[in-house]
Amino acid sequence: MDMLYGMVANETPRYRNSYKVDVSSLSKAMSAAVDIEELKKQFLECPICNELFNDTDRHPRVLPCLHSYCYTCLKTLIEQSKYTCPLCKSDFFVQNISVDSFSKDNTRRDLLDFVRAGDNKSVIQCDECENEKAISRCKDCFRFICKSCQAAHKTMKTFSGHEVFALDGFELSMDHVSEFRHAGMCSLSNHQKNQLTLFCAGPECQKPICYSCCLTCHMPTNYKKHITRDIEEVYTEKIKSMKENKDKILKTEKELAGLSKV
Repeated sequence: MDMLYGMVANETPRYRNSYKVDVSSLSKAMSAAVDIEELKKQFLECPICNELFNDTDRHPRVLPCLHSYCYTCLKTLIEQSKYTCPLCKSDFFVQNISVDSFSKDNTRRDLLDFVRAGDNKSVIQCDECENEKAISRCKDCFRFICKSCQAAHKTMKTFSGHEVFALDGFELSMDHVSEFRHAGMCSLSNHQKNQLTLFCAGPECQKPICYSCCLTCHMPTNYKKHITRDIEEVYTEKIKSMKENKDKILKTEKELAGLSKV
């Protein structure tokens, strides 16, 4: 879901996850016959070191200009009080800022897991158990799981209602990208372990929030109108609206093409 989730839920630069991923180019790269290596080259390599993004020391982070670089390269890039984006040449000034303050690019992290699942040469380790091969992925835990973890999902009440799908025979299709989304985490210093499960639809906010945010700074007052909604509901509505707008655009394109032939 985060391939679009980032564009829908994260309206502000602080939270936005869909940074600089050209959706039209991505759709072409992920057409019927998917070229995994080309997909990696176009979207999953750090522009500085040309190394493939991962989920550890080279996970993708985003600059204010919305270009993404791996954690290691970004850490070096911002060592000076002034740094320049290697791609767009925008200049930025920083002071006592940590690389961790830059948002993770969840769109590329989602895509990376999607490609790993569809790459026959890739061996995916369980995200919960050491040295165990993953055989499934849980959409609700946002993690790859092994045989033992899969069994736990079937028997433990904690995982009741969780949707798990097998990696064996996984088909690399655009329709499956949403199954590899990562949980959006709150960026506030004392909320960083909280998932962004809510959305403040107040006219002055329009951004994802966690439960702690809701209780501390997003309660309705006489001075500020806060409207707390479930983020999944907002996502579903936005996706529906985007698809309807896309259909309208395609219809208009066909009408214009017809007129040009007259």
